Amino acid sequence: MALHIKDSKTDQLVRQLAQMRGIGITEAIFQAVSESIAADNQEHTPKVDALRRRLQPLLDEMKSYTLTGAKADKEFFDDLYDEPHGDFSQTDMK
Repeated sequence: MALHIKDSKTDQLVRQLAQMRGIGITEAIFQAVSESIAADNQEHTPKVDALRRRLQPLLDEMKSYTLTGAKADKEFFDDLYDEPHGDFSQTDMK
């Protein structure tokens, strides 16, 4: 697999990291991306956990609803918005 970096600044930074760590360019990219993903996951985990805690009562309530088996088709949505039923392809639009 090939990865072509067209940006000279990015190329320079990767080479600098590789030189600082005494590793190859591929390993420098691997380490940098892995570290970045791990940092993002740590940063977002508390936010995601807090959001899950806030949403859990709503999710629990939704699970308690009985499914009706009703089909939400075009007719259903037309009824919601008081739209006429029928085939619009035959409607004369003048």
